[in-house]
Amino acid sequence: RVPFLSDLIMDGTNFSAAGWTNLDWVVNECGKRRLWVILDLHGTPGAQNGQDHSGQPKGLWNRLWDSTEFKGRTSNLWAKVAERYATNNVVAGFDVFNEPDPEGAYTKTQLYSNSVLPMLRQCYSAIRSKDAQHLVFMMSNFMDTNTLDLMWSCPAPASENWTNVVYEFHHYDGIHYGPTGASATVFATQKGIVDQIVKAYARFSEAKQVPVFVGEFCPVKMQNVDYFVRQFEANGIHWANWNYRHFGYDDSGHP
Repeated sequence: RVPFLSDLIMDGTNFSAAGWTNLDWVVNECGKRRLWVILDLHGTPGAQNGQDHSGQPKGLWNRLWDSTEFKGRTSNLWAKVAERYATNNVVAGFDVFNEPDPEGAYTKTQLYSNSVLPMLRQCYSAIRSKDAQHLVFMMSNFMDTNTLDLMWSCPAPASENWTNVVYEFHHYDGIHYGPTGASATVFATQKGIVDQIVKAYARFSEAKQVPVFVGEFCPVKMQNVDYFVRQFEANGIHWANWNYRHFGYDDSGHP
């Protein structure tokens, strides 16, 4: 899963030749190593959440949802990316946007229905106008907060006439940070969390007839990582680790 910001390849409404060169280089280098690539739009034009990892400075966050201009730029970006990599067999698929989180005086499910889902439809249509085959990875505004009951608001892809769609989740709450501090390192606690989410995802995947991909997670101890991965693979749940969450700024022992 290769994260990139929109301004890597886009300057306003124009596209950057140098940015394409950089993205092509990553894809080609992964191909040399027999790695598949998921192209992850980690920051959209206007930003899709209120976090620094959207690529925008504070004060310019979360402007995607109320801007026809930014929505148009985002779907246009995906049309261009899909067109460029439509026949590339190193690219596994396209991750529409990372951890969307529109704000407003509504519930998370209302924000999903009114903001996130329409944007997913718009981007899906843009991708499929150029590429009929690659996987399309989709997140909601509650797929990164362990609110397992809310994920049932997501439509079955077949009901949207979507093909080759994967629903993506991220897990940190209770795993990296832990529900009570030190419990993040306690295997018994982590095992209970993993067993809960694996059971929920397997049931969701079967009911909605959609693959599930845990695109980010990072338990603190290797025993916990090992159990996570074994349970994911035993239950048909696809995964990618986000190692910077622990072996990076969150861990003073591994700066």
